[in-house]
Amino acid sequence: MEDKSELTITLPKLPDSLRHHEPSLRKLEKLLSKDPLENLGKLKQELKKVEKALRTEESDVSKTSVAQYIKLVEQRVLGLEALSRKTFGKELEEELKQVGFRLEGHYPLLKSSFYTLEVNFDKSSVTIWFGPKQEKLKVCSLSPKRVAQKLFELHNLITKREFVEKAFLFNLYKACETVANKENKKLEDPLPITSVLLEYTILVRNIAKENCTHYGRVFFSYDLYRLKERKINEHELELITATRAYTRKKKDFLWVPTNDEGVGTYISHLRLRGANNE
Repeated sequence: MEDKSELTITLPKLPDSLRHHEPSLRKLEKLLSKDPLENLGKLKQELKKVEKALRTEESDVSKTSVAQYIKLVEQRVLGLEALSRKTFGKELEEELKQVGFRLEGHYPLLKSSFYTLEVNFDKSSVTIWFGPKQEKLKVCSLSPKRVAQKLFELHNLITKREFVEKAFLFNLYKACETVANKENKKLEDPLPITSVLLEYTILVRNIAKENCTHYGRVFFSYDLYRLKERKINEHELELITATRAYTRKKKDFLWVPTNDEGVGTYISHLRLRGANNE
């Protein structure tokens, strides 16, 4: 994000009574001098720290040149915030185009593919979610380039994993069997999707004989989406859309995409429908 302002603010000479604040003030000065718009979040945090520290001083800081310096920095931050609001969306759209994404929506919630980008100008941050604010993936600084890079990395992490369809379906079938046995149900009955996810994760971890802690709701959701073959052992996998009662608590449902544009469905149960089940 380009900062076209030429305003330069120089830290004045500190009186002896404020010399112990010099490290913090120098850090503030450094953030102002090097790409302040890209580091707006850090700049605001550091300004708050300095202001809080100066308020504890017994000496009359308001009469020193430091007070004037702080006021200039505050004005500078306000200007940067206004510039950020004006340019962020357009620049983010251009950065996303370079990595193959399209940007849609309006502040504070922007959309790109499976992801929601929650923009918070007050905190100078962008939260990247999988789905419509379903699974928090990452919080980034308010930098178009950094947000686009992180989204590209997260997308590849989720979608470029090795995926053997038959193996996934077989292990999913075994996980459903385990849940059905534990809950004293038939395989053809609706089974809670999060219970199946838990058993699936345990099963895969045991097969791989390694820690599969990275596998969770997001990976499972995407794998269900990209699964094309759903028939196994004279059964067919069915995803059951959640009723309102099952969307009150996150533990009772999972958002699963239905296309690459970010449209999806809330799923509460899985069912392996048998040949005689309709």
